[in-house]
Amino acid sequence: MYAIRVLLLSLIAAVALFCGCLPIELSVSKDGRVLIPRQEGFCSFDPAGGAVKKVYVPKSAKPAMGLFAPDGKSILAISEASGGGMGSDFTVAVVSTSGGAARALLNVSNLTYARWSPDGGKVAVTRVADKKKAPLKEQLPELIVTASAASKPKVLGSNVSKLVRWFPDSKSVLSFQIASKSEETSLYSGQLVKIDIATGKAQPLAQVMGDQSVFFDLSPDGKSVLFTATESVKVGGKLPAKPKDNETKLFKLDVASGAIAKVADDAIYAIYSPKGTKVLVGQPGNNAVSLQVGGADLKDLKTIARGVVKSVGSGPGNADFYPSWFDEKTILFLVMHAEYGTAGKNLHLVSMGADGKGRKDHQNAISAGAAK
Repeated sequence: MYAIRVLLLSLIAAVALFCGCLPIELSVSKDGRVLIPRQEGFCSFDPAGGAVKKVYVPKSAKPAMGLFAPDGKSILAISEASGGGMGSDFTVAVVSTSGGAARALLNVSNLTYARWSPDGGKVAVTRVADKKKAPLKEQLPELIVTASAASKPKVLGSNVSKLVRWFPDSKSVLSFQIASKSEETSLYSGQLVKIDIATGKAQPLAQVMGDQSVFFDLSPDGKSVLFTATESVKVGGKLPAKPKDNETKLFKLDVASGAIAKVADDAIYAIYSPKGTKVLVGQPGNNAVSLQVGGADLKDLKTIARGVVKSVGSGPGNADFYPSWFDEKTILFLVMHAEYGTAGKNLHLVSMGADGKGRKDHQNAISAGAAK
């Protein structure tokens, strides 16, 4: 376990939190650079040429999560200032990719997720609340939005899941608002909601039942949502007291009409490509994930990779991993690579065409470049 944790820190830092660690996601800039938080600092990697550049090295905190701004000219650098677990403190800063001092945006504890708005003017984060919020009997995340320029953060909602997605106009966000938890099944029930940033008003979009790993992604045009759940019905409908089975299924929501359709079984996540022409679906395997890719209608899904890392670590140090689209034709994911003659295993960053061709391991280039 210690060896895996060290190797994780040498690729991407992840921080232990109640409700899970900061997920491992790779941010890609418009000009094809990948942002990788490592123990050496926040590094920009060019998969085409193999070049690595250190964009920002925190003085005392540990890099945890990094996101390119939509224009690629700055990054959101999230660093852990204290030691893991409930109560961890994080610094959220904006840093120019051309150099310069970091500009502090937020200092918060128990951070669980962050996302730039499409216009680059705002940042949404989730963090585990300091206190329980009725009617739930446990501490769950709250949703906070702040301008990317210095401003007072605004709490938009409590008892939400850790994920958040922006609608394309940057005026509203998509969230899973949790209303109750079943003591019998330990499943959460609530609604997918569209929250207006200016007013805080939440518009229900779908009734949802699932566990804390409910995943959702919004199409680039803001018209469709793909989400995982055990059960889902239209707004105004009634969720069952107990699910028909314990499988996590993939649903598709039409935002305008509210229509919901089940499109796949046993899905962990589904992620739209940058232009929304394709979808990447993760299906569970033996301690790993199989990746499928198909069109936006999900009718022609094809398995292109197996053995993809699902999560790293165990217990409170466990971090979910979500693959990323590099561009409309290429995806990025992690695999566990066994070292010949030893019991050690390394995490390797791999790219592959959406057609399953052109697989390339980038880990040696990343490690060599970041060490300079």
